[in-house]
Amino acid sequence: MQATKVAAKETKKEAAHILVVDDERSLCELLEITFRKDGHRVEVASGVEAARRKLEGALFDIVISDIRMPGGTGLELLRFTKEIAPDSFFLLMTALPDLDTAVDALNSGADRFVIKDHNYVEQLRRAVGEVSESLKWKKEAGYLRRELRRLTGLDNIIGQSPKMKAIFDMIQTVAPQNSRVLITGESGTGKELVARAIHENSARSQTPFITINCGAFPETLLESELFGYMKGAFTGANENRRGLFQAAHGGTLFMDEIGTNKDLEKAIAAGEFREDLFYRLSVIPIHVPSLRERRDDIPLLARHFLEQFRKSMEKPIQGIAPEAMSRLETYDWPGNVRELENTIERAVALESGTEISARVLPDRVSDVNPAVSASLGQADANLIPEEGINFEQVVAETERRYLMAALAKADGVRTQASELLKISYRSFRHFAKKHNL
Repeated sequence: MQATKVAAKETKKEAAHILVVDDERSLCELLEITFRKDGHRVEVASGVEAARRKLEGALFDIVISDIRMPGGTGLELLRFTKEIAPDSFFLLMTALPDLDTAVDALNSGADRFVIKDHNYVEQLRRAVGEVSESLKWKKEAGYLRRELRRLTGLDNIIGQSPKMKAIFDMIQTVAPQNSRVLITGESGTGKELVARAIHENSARSQTPFITINCGAFPETLLESELFGYMKGAFTGANENRRGLFQAAHGGTLFMDEIGTNKDLEKAIAAGEFREDLFYRLSVIPIHVPSLRERRDDIPLLARHFLEQFRKSMEKPIQGIAPEAMSRLETYDWPGNVRELENTIERAVALESGTEISARVLPDRVSDVNPAVSASLGQADANLIPEEGINFEQVVAETERRYLMAALAKADGVRTQASELLKISYRSFRHFAKKHNL
């Protein structure tokens, strides 16, 4: 009898944290009830944007999403999820089965593809059951800890310049402490990587690392996310919910964009940020340098991204031409490491030779050299409004616009569209998949 009890306990499934995403409210309610009865924690979102906010603020073991929804697709959410939470099991479902969509879903990293037929709920229950059973063994074996260390430890921060070596030393120094750390730096410099490295090198490495983008929430909603709420506290509060401070207890809470991308000391002087809050947060300050402050790292980073994208695009590119590298080292990189990564991705897609040449670099990079970098005209400065721009969004919209124009001109024939854009068909497929075309 004793042995029977032990065996039953050992085969018990792990309760999974599930996010259900669908614009059909009745379907969300059905799945929420079903999975809650099975003992799982379930949250629902009515669209891609709502789901993104939830994924930024919590860790989910399983994401179940419809493909076709207003305001975004399940494939877009899949790519976003795999970027910020690669260990999450992602299941796509659709009422309109299509072979091309299924192939795109699996190529983008979907773990399962389910058609909404008469028994789709049972298919989903089986898939969730399989995942929840494996969660117990993965956690006990330390699988998640090792994977997180591999993906987000010091090895993922690339740099050999003196400034970056100082960052590495600081990470090792502060990681054993439990003090608050204020990480500052321009957008795209890798502040979250530094935060994750501190977490992974601390005694908290086996506990949750929870991220919240403070700039994405209005003040009242941010308070609820951080501190939680009781059932009935406000309209829509249908259950007690613990806040992220409680969820991160014993681990690390990374509060991104706490100053909404401002210089905090200047914001204090202007009365836009509380001085007492600044000093409470800034027990141990770490400043991540911009890419233009550590130009020695540009060749190292460029080669890293080249290796990454030439493998994913299956391109026979072996290096970066000296002239192209000189342009990369000279450019000021207002978007920092993230902009460099996007630039190398574009260059790999456009390059037809065995080296990245200057001709495939964006004009803003290839037109800048030491002789003219200090004398950019007023016309160039006027391209950027006073409030700034969302650089990544502008570049993405431009790429998508040209892809769609080429497809329209080629009557939907992709090989002809790639010829119009002077890129290989393989590169065209890469960009088409990236923009869900």
